[in-house]
Amino acid sequence: KRLGSGGSKIGNAHLKWAFSEMAVTVMSHNPEVHAYFEKLVRKHGKPKAMTLLAAKLGRTIYIMLTKKRSFDMSKFLQH
Repeated sequence: KRLGSGGSKIGNAHLKWAFSEMAVTVMSHNPEVHAYFEKLVRKHGKPKAMTLLAAKLGRTIYIMLTKKRSFDMSKFLQH
């Protein structure tokens, strides 16, 4: 019995690239985000931590655009 189609790609590669670039820029300009990234690195390793941070930025921007809210750093840094 086959369930699903394993190995297929999910998501837009261009958006993943853009959010990854944004994650690097945000980390270099904001020490709080860099500290959060270092915590993720200790837990998951550097490549996975970068992906997690980029995905979190993507979700944050989606919420900002759909719900018309401003960026809140304290909410962003919460777990």
